[in-house]
Amino acid sequence: MQAFTYHNEGELDKAIEEYGKVIKLDPENAWAYGNRGITWTEKGEFDKAIEDCNKAVELDPKYANSYGSLGYAWTRKGEFDKAIENCSKAIELDPKDASSYGIRGYAWAEKGESDKAIEDCNKAIELDPKEASFYGVRGYAWAQKGELDKAIGDYSKAIELDPNDASFYGGRGHAWADKGDFDKSIL
Repeated sequence: MQAFTYHNEGELDKAIEEYGKVIKLDPENAWAYGNRGITWTEKGEFDKAIEDCNKAVELDPKYANSYGSLGYAWTRKGEFDKAIENCSKAIELDPKDASSYGIRGYAWAEKGESDKAIEDCNKAIELDPKEASFYGVRGYAWAQKGELDKAIGDYSKAIELDPNDASFYGGRGHAWADKGDFDKSIL
């Protein structure tokens, strides 16, 4: 589908336009609403994302991805309790949904619930060990707990998997600085 390709290439406006065409042809297409919701989230248009994802849930309340997409939008909006609620529903419907575990883990970490974040990230990594963001979130949670060596290890693994994400370098640098190793913190 062209919309999906546009999204993956960063052409978010074109992706939204294409998803809109699909929805116009098939107004009951939960998948198109959910994916357009993700695209709106990537653009920072969280209210539009939530509206589309809610429509996807309304059309197909058993489609786990729609709840995961809602969780992602709520997380980006800073509404972590709502993110946790929606990701939990996605996991209930699809216990092998690694992404929803990862998103919920991030929401737990942002709420300061490090142990819950680590638990969710462990499950996400078990399901999808090649997704860098899961290691990054777990590193963040380890750092919150003061487990700096574990944080550095997870951030390093995240960097190995995705060397283009600056947030992993930043997290690792903060962990090294918190350990007092300022030379390594700037690498």
